[in-house]
Amino acid sequence: MVIVAAELDESTERIINYLNDKASVAVNAVFFSVFQDGSNQY
Repeated sequence: MVIVAAELDESTERIINYLNDKASVAVNAVFFSVFQDGSNQY
């Protein structure tokens, strides 16, 4: 499972750690940033 987010709050981090450690569910978090170049937003 992959979680994509701008930031990770403490409760989500606890859930990810629990699933990885106790439930043997592979969970990764990927972070992104939004930026603007003129009128284009990426």
